[in-house]
Amino acid sequence: MVKIVCDTNIYTSAILFGGVCEKILELARKKQIEIYISPAILSETLIVLTRKGSSDQLMIQILAEINSLTNLITPQKKPSIIKEKEADNRILECAEESKVIT
Repeated sequence: MVKIVCDTNIYTSAILFGGVCEKILELARKKQIEIYISPAILSETLIVLTRKGSSDQLMIQILAEINSLTNLITPQKKPSIIKEKEADNRILECAEESKVIT
């Protein structure tokens, strides 16, 4: 099984625009891939969608959908490898904890 970690852009693009990003989520729905997410990635995704004007009701639906498609993990290590954009380290820590990368 292919394991992946998606960043906030994948979730927001899939939800707001569909297209290729939606196809990634569709693969998870069909159990063809496993998606891992951390509380930090989930939080950032919800913040971005709120800024884009999503209603409270839509946010509840989005949260339920993301929770149904992903495996929530809490990374134990906090790497600081990417200096240009610190938030991108959240993707790395999630990938490392879920063994998407080693």
